[in-house]
Amino acid sequence: MSNIEILPVRRTGKVVSSMALGAICLFILLIVIVGCGANQNPVLEECVTHEEGGIHFHVSLVTVHNKQPQMLPGGIGITNDCMKPLHTHAEDFLIHVEYDKPYEFSMGDFFEVWGTENPYINSEVVSISLNGKRYNGDYRELLLEDAQNVVIEFEN
Repeated sequence: MSNIEILPVRRTGKVVSSMALGAICLFILLIVIVGCGANQNPVLEECVTHEEGGIHFHVSLVTVHNKQPQMLPGGIGITNDCMKPLHTHAEDFLIHVEYDKPYEFSMGDFFEVWGTENPYINSEVVSISLNGKRYNGDYRELLLEDAQNVVIEFEN
C-alpha cells in the first residue's frame, strides 16, 4: 500500500445560501434594467398616427460622415405596429415630427429614437450648421422647429 496522507481542509469563507445569492443577482439585474432606461424619454416611446392633431412638421437633417453627405435611412422610429413621434418615412433628409400636443423635441431625441442603428454613435462631431449658420452648441440640445435645415458633420 502507498502512504497517502490526508490533510485537513480549513474553510475560511462563509457559505452563501442560494436564497441570498438569488437576491444579490436580482438586485444587480434591477440596477442594470433601471440604469439602461434612465435616459429614455417616455414620450419617445409613444405611438402616433397621422390623424391625431397637435404638431406635425419636418426638419431637414443632412449628416456628413468623413466629408460624404449621407441620407437618413427610411423607417427610423417606425415598426410594424408603432410610429414614434420622431421618424423617417423614406431614405432622404427629412425628420417627421408628429405629436398629439405641443412638445419641444430635440435633435438628441431623434438620435435616441434612431438608437443603436445610428452609425455615428462613436463618431466625433466636426461642425454643425443651422439654417446655413454655424451652430456652436451641443447638437443633441438643438430644439427642432418646422423647416429647419441642419447639417451635422461627423468624423471617425
